[in-house]
Amino acid sequence: RAFGYWRVWYATFLYILAALLQFMPVLILTDLVGYFESPDPENYTALLFHPWGNVVGLFIFPLIVSLLQTRSQVILNHCAIFIRTSVSTLLFSKALTISAAGRAQTSTGQVVNMMSNDTQQLQRFLQFFGFTLVAPIQIIISLILIYQQVGNATWVGIGFMFCLIPINGVVFSNVSKMRRKVLKYSDARVKMINEILSGIRIIKFY
Repeated sequence: RAFGYWRVWYATFLYILAALLQFMPVLILTDLVGYFESPDPENYTALLFHPWGNVVGLFIFPLIVSLLQTRSQVILNHCAIFIRTSVSTLLFSKALTISAAGRAQTSTGQVVNMMSNDTQQLQRFLQFFGFTLVAPIQIIISLILIYQQVGNATWVGIGFMFCLIPINGVVFSNVSKMRRKVLKYSDARVKMINEILSGIRIIKFY
């Protein structure tokens, strides 16, 4: 709300619109192929536009898609940076007012990781928020268009996709486990470096 949640939904709407318009060149090419394969091109009934309109559409629609995607990404990147900055500010404010008991339970490495890695994850999530919403729509429309072209052979590809789901699940599960281990080592590394620097500072004092 502080940065305008309507901006996120506006950018998402632009991205969904761009994703839908991405299929227009495919439909236009299908229309043009039907026109050139027609035994009587003069009396061919176009599915979308006039053949010359289809040719112009092959230039116009990719241009519109590029503009919409660029505008959507700019808005989402701005909102993501705003959110990362606000969360970092909250963490900094909390670090200044935390109690002694809480300071004893939290290491410097954990605070650094929260202000760098965790806030970066929030930023990445918002940057790729549009992909998450658009992906199911794109998959469904793509499968429908593929089915119109190759027929029942589409189900073989769908079955192969479902077979890859468990493999992808295992891979991403291992990646997340390794990432958590890396964060633990990163905490320990930052804590050790902080202790070394503190020791050097004390030695210089005396």
